[in-house]
Amino acid sequence: METLSEEEYREKSKVFYTSTLNTWYSIRLEKDKQLLTLSITAIGFLVTLARTSGILSNLLKFFFSFALICFLLTVVLVLYSYNENADYLKKLLLSESTEFQECWIDLLERFANYIFMLAIFFVILIGLKYTLWNG
Repeated sequence: METLSEEEYREKSKVFYTSTLNTWYSIRLEKDKQLLTLSITAIGFLVTLARTSGILSNLLKFFFSFALICFLLTVVLVLYSYNENADYLKKLLLSESTEFQECWIDLLERFANYIFMLAIFFVILIGLKYTLWNG
């Protein structure tokens, strides 16, 4: 088995670290991009549905309002998370402390996921109201 010199070992370590960081960041951003795309599409869908079918009851107004608010909040949280991720990467490259920022980004993403799921719940209720309870 061939042994590596210290310089070769450091070079391979840098390549591995860079590759790992790139993969982590790509996966994280892809999930955020999907949430952003789905939320914006859902907002368009809800506005179109409200304009074409009308909002016939106070209960539907409640469902539509909360679904729209949740999707909008998801968009805002994801966009803010993008900004925080960029700052996080800068700090990583400058070898600054990033513990707090890691926790903050995780909290933002978790909150965006929960708000998105809540919005989907309201969309399901809207669908049930239109189909089962006849508006």
